[in-house]
Amino acid sequence: MRPEIAQKEIWVICETNDGIVASASYELLGKACELARGKDCKVGAVLLGYQISGYAKDLIAAGADVVYLVDHSELDEYNDYVYSRLISDLVKTHRPFIVLMAATVHGRAIAPQVAAALKTGLTADCTGLTLDDNGQLVQTRPAFGENLMAEVICPATLPQMATVRPKTMPMPSMDYNRTGEIIFIPYKPKGPAPLRLLSKKKTGSEFSLSDAEIIIAGGAGIGSREGFEKLKELANAIGCSVGASRGAVNAQYADYSIQIGQTGITVRPKLYIALGISGAIQHIAGIKASGYVIAVNTDPNASIFDYADYGIVCDYREVLDYLASELLSNGRLETSRLDQAFKQ
Repeated sequence: MRPEIAQKEIWVICETNDGIVASASYELLGKACELARGKDCKVGAVLLGYQISGYAKDLIAAGADVVYLVDHSELDEYNDYVYSRLISDLVKTHRPFIVLMAATVHGRAIAPQVAAALKTGLTADCTGLTLDDNGQLVQTRPAFGENLMAEVICPATLPQMATVRPKTMPMPSMDYNRTGEIIFIPYKPKGPAPLRLLSKKKTGSEFSLSDAEIIIAGGAGIGSREGFEKLKELANAIGCSVGASRGAVNAQYADYSIQIGQTGITVRPKLYIALGISGAIQHIAGIKASGYVIAVNTDPNASIFDYADYGIVCDYREVLDYLASELLSNGRLETSRLDQAFKQ
């Protein structure tokens, strides 16, 4: 898209999970409002799906000035081919100068296809966004094995596109007194998609890692995949999620899908329990918004203790039984009891 024909709109491509708008979409709307403030820009929210019209008021309350809805029964099941073509067509028609998506499984699948269709650039997995006086989106992301933070701009083409890691931006306050425009976009099928969903199977933890209030995470010190299976047993028993450090993933003790850190998932739990994690700066970047951090490590000089609220120097196996027996209440872990305990 040529810069001279772009509109002064910042778009957030929203998504839903289990019937509700994903928290990452609200985070991006809050950031879009921050970018637009004082810049004579509007914030647009785009939502595709089925029976989604009721979400428009929530998106406006979160900061959208305009909500673009594509509501059709054929969009009930997510299909990245169909969704990416729809989004590309919408961008070509309405010409926003910035398009943001969450770096979720869906966002990471759709964004490259949209960028390719629009012949523009894409910065993936951003952890920071600013808008300079020239309207350039300055996109910050980890680089060179997470050892540096790079600032990326896309000066030659529009829209400027980025995916942003969930939990790296604060949630906006909801203002239901706000007003905004709702635009219903008719859905026009373009023939069958080359891929069709036949079935779905849920894998991994029963509890979402990115939205978890309590996380038990293991590092290379866990020593084996069997050790992580024990962590999962405890997590399933007390209703929390299991995470892993990059060291544990590199050692093949855990899957990348639960890696926490700059090249993994950013989390914001009320309680983060780090077992056998040394505390590399890349890992700390992914947990710095946690409420409380409890670290367990055999090395008293481990960097994780510099960031922990509570530290225990011992083998992680010595505390598993304690966690199971002391923190359970009627088979579940109660964060209210933890909050009360830590305030004493």
